[in-house]
Amino acid sequence: MAASAAPDALVDEFSKWGNMTPAEYIRARYLEQHDLTEADLAAMPADQRAAIEKEVADQIKREMAGIEDDGTETAEDVPAA
Repeated sequence: MAASAAPDALVDEFSKWGNMTPAEYIRARYLEQHDLTEADLAAMPADQRAAIEKEVADQIKREMAGIEDDGTETAEDVPAA
C-alpha cells in the first residue's frame, strides 16, 4: 500500500496543477509563493484582501501578456533576428 501511495500522490498533484487554466495556475502559484491559501485570503479584512487580489490580477495580466516582473519582454516575444 505504501509503495503505491507515492505514485498516487504524484498523479494527484499533477492532476491538480494540470487541470488549471493559466490564470488559475498563476493565482495558485502566487498564493503558494506568499504562503497563503484561499482560506487565508477569505479570512482577511476586505481592504487587505482587495490589495492581494489586485496583485494577483496584475501578475496574471503580466504573465498572460508575456511580460516579466522587471517589465522586459520574455524571450518568446522577441522576434528572431
